[in-house]
Amino acid sequence: MLDGGGGITGGTNDVIFTWDGTCNDSVATAVVNATISANETFFGNPWRAHDVMIYCEGGPYTIYTGVRCR
Repeated sequence: MLDGGGGITGGTNDVIFTWDGTCNDSVATAVVNATISANETFFGNPWRAHDVMIYCEGGPYTIYTGVRCR
């Protein structure tokens, strides 16, 4: 895992990645098609990445980065 400045803060290499094999090709119609999680905790808490979207076609894409984490 990286902190806000790009420095390594910790993590694990025991990562679970699932992908349904579909590809997004447009930000406007993108759907969640993957998950990332780990069995090991991060700062004492279980974690998983949500709303993971895999793009496989063409590009370039403009991804909205103004989303706040919950």
